[in-house]
Amino acid sequence: MKYLNEKSTIIIIILVAFISISSPILIRAFNNQPTLIQDQAYNDVRLANIISEKGIPKIDRLSYSGRDYIFSPYQLIISSVPFINPEKTAIILSAISGILSALLFFLILKEIGVNLEKRRWIMFVLLVSPAFIYSFSVPNKFSISILILLIGIYFLMKENMVLAAIILSISCFFSIFNVMLSLILLIDRYLKKRQKDLIPAIVLVIITFMSYYAPFFISRGISEKIGFVKINMIHQLIAGLGSPVGFSIFAVLLSLIGFLITWEYKRELLFAYAAALMLITISSYSPNPNIYLNFIVCAFAGIAFGDIIKRRWEIKFIMNLTILALVCGLLFSCISYTNRLVSMQPDKNIKSSLEWLGSYSDPNEVVFSHYSKGSFIEYWAELPVVMDSAFEYAPDPNQRYKDSNDIFHSRNLETTKELLKKYNVKYIWVDPDMKSSLVWDEPERGLLFLIRNKETFRSIYNKEGIEIWEVMEPKV
Repeated sequence: MKYLNEKSTIIIIILVAFISISSPILIRAFNNQPTLIQDQAYNDVRLANIISEKGIPKIDRLSYSGRDYIFSPYQLIISSVPFINPEKTAIILSAISGILSALLFFLILKEIGVNLEKRRWIMFVLLVSPAFIYSFSVPNKFSISILILLIGIYFLMKENMVLAAIILSISCFFSIFNVMLSLILLIDRYLKKRQKDLIPAIVLVIITFMSYYAPFFISRGISEKIGFVKINMIHQLIAGLGSPVGFSIFAVLLSLIGFLITWEYKRELLFAYAAALMLITISSYSPNPNIYLNFIVCAFAGIAFGDIIKRRWEIKFIMNLTILALVCGLLFSCISYTNRLVSMQPDKNIKSSLEWLGSYSDPNEVVFSHYSKGSFIEYWAELPVVMDSAFEYAPDPNQRYKDSNDIFHSRNLETTKELLKKYNVKYIWVDPDMKSSLVWDEPERGLLFLIRNKETFRSIYNKEGIEIWEVMEPKV
């Protein structure tokens, strides 16, 4: 790597970023699987389709069988590209954002004085990291959010304060994380350099926050706390333990070494420490901060990697073995995580069953299933659901979860019928995932036992382990 100049390094970054981001999508497409991964992507694209066809809605009639629509700049953007549907736009935009974000991060590292060799190792760790692959393979609002934030940071490093202030303020519309990170960065830079032209930038970010977020919180208050989603802090951070946006254990260990190595520069790195502390704290409630935290983790990990290589080793064989183990560990984590994305839901069987249900049913007939399947049902069947995973400002999510659990597990037919009536349920959709531990851990438990009652339930679909049941007495 030491023989590569900066331009060659940039070309390699573009190629590796493209491979990392596109591999899960291309493999899924080759296997005739849906190219969008995970439920949130389907929710965003479905709402973008509505915006492109009918304009910004006031009510989302499918989510929770009807709820207020919460405006999303991301959904507006992917609905606004002419001649390309929102699904393809989301995939293309996410990939472009990933490549540009990688390049910007490389240039930002140069601006803060990181030498070329260390930047190469940092970019290697970043481009093979599970969180980077997720961030830009699975279309989500944070792909654009991070890109705009990095553009603002780059102009700030170049001391173009006007552009930096404008772009950082624009980034605040996409995520409240951008507000917090922009303020930490600007205040940190002001305290270090005492530049008066940073004050308008700080004020502009605060005004953007107050004008965009404050009215929303005043009118809606705080979203109901979700009591049924339990988050394990360690599992949330490590990809190998199941986190959808986690880190390689090798990257985490290297980043801790990098943290110790750079401690003598703690004053210069105050922003990185403050941002990391804030993001780690918030990640105990949601995996999304890990998308941002990954850039900091990979920076410290890459610095440690470079330091390990440059150290004097008495036994060269041990050095080579150590480097090989670290490289293989990071690559294995990358390949393993890519394979995990390829096998994630939804699959073609889910798609075909829901498209069939959409053609079989009448509009507005409600479907009951596990909340993690809700966005798939809304997208392909175009039918309302009792509950999906868009919990923020949803109507009574905790009560709906309790009622859903009672429907799944009760063996009392009258209790189940009353709850189905409460939500006007017409269809019940069950897949193998639900029958193999997501909902039930044994066959013929709860609802699986009750659906044998032919006076109340009628089987209308049974293929590839996916079952759809029609509720014959929804109003009883």
